Amino acid sequence: MEHVDLYTLSASQEVVCTALNRDVETVLNELREWLRGHGYTPLGPALLGWDELALRQVRQPIAPVFAPDRGSTYHVVERPAMLVVAASIPVRNGKYNLAGVYDQVQRLGFDPLGAPYVPLVAGVQNVQTSVRGFVPVVPRGTSR
Repeated sequence: MEHVDLYTLSASQEVVCTALNRDVETVLNELREWLRGHGYTPLGPALLGWDELALRQVRQPIAPVFAPDRGSTYHVVERPAMLVVAASIPVRNGKYNLAGVYDQVQRLGFDPLGAPYVPLVAGVQNVQTSVRGFVPVVPRGTSR
């Protein structure tokens, strides 16, 4: 049997910004400025994710707040605790290749619940590498 790295990602609040086709480094710098201007405390690194329409998002966990802000560019969301499987995700010229990631998760006996969370790889050009991403999952057959 293949080795599985399985983790629990604890519940938190996150600031979410849709990156669209903008440079991730620029989006991250703008997000950090917004956080400072609104008094939020970042917890850990920002992660790259995708929404249900496959739009690229930058997600920054923050210290919990009583009345989260909602705006057109940035909004604070409550993320529930989730089970995640670590997966190797290829990166080439700054682009993530998600092909086969869900198949890999299913072979391990899990159903993927959404897009993976991956570390931001800013400024990496003309390089082929891989990063460790985390795919939200449930045990196979329990997602219905």
